[in-house]
Amino acid sequence: MQLMVSMSPNVFKRKRIFILKHLGLFILLLGGLLSPILAWSQEQDFGSWLNASVEYEAWKNVDLSLTPELRFDENLSRLRNVQADFGAQYKINKTYNTGAVLRVGQVQRDSGWQGRQRIQLFIGGKWKIVKGLDFSYKTRVQFAFDQQSRTRDADMNSNIRNKFGISYDGIKKTKLSASYEFFHGIQRGEFLEWQDWRLAFDVERKLNKRNFVSLGWIVQTELTTPRVRRDNILVLSYKFVVPSKF
Repeated sequence: MQLMVSMSPNVFKRKRIFILKHLGLFILLLGGLLSPILAWSQEQDFGSWLNASVEYEAWKNVDLSLTPELRFDENLSRLRNVQADFGAQYKINKTYNTGAVLRVGQVQRDSGWQGRQRIQLFIGGKWKIVKGLDFSYKTRVQFAFDQQSRTRDADMNSNIRNKFGISYDGIKKTKLSASYEFFHGIQRGEFLEWQDWRLAFDVERKLNKRNFVSLGWIVQTELTTPRVRRDNILVLSYKFVVPSKF
């Protein structure tokens, strides 16, 4: 009887970890399956984002990155954005990080191609729920340069962004993640106006120590138009991590 009593806390702990892990995995999979179905319920468009990134640990706790990207819309019939992100991130400790990202590019509008630039500042953190399952939060403030009016592209507008995420890496060389992000305006006349929200799901596969590929799905909704507009986006990504002694 004493042996059973002494083991019960460990049994309870193992059951709790088992439930949390599988609950997190269930949420990721269920959301990934349902998001395409929910996405087609309103006025919508289908697009794709293709990007490749290079990351390098330049100094201790400081990472630099370069990410060129192509974005297609109008059911993949039009190249809308050509852009590149230049980022720097500082790891404050095991939980928190901060940094900045400069984006430069061109966007195709009815009047032709136009230049677009914006700077983004962020701070975020990641917390372990149980082994293999993490919760994350990131808040970002971004400022668009020389922008006369708001555009359809929430990534290029001046706004405040808050992102909540969950990730699971209990599968060998594979990471599953899901996130919800909402956007609030900061320009005159629309300060803190809720303008967009974004639901994203991603599967990342580690090819080897330096190379990663991922497949993602984004449901993005614009709330400021007379009729709510929803975009469905397939995201294909490649990442290369440069050796720190390069």
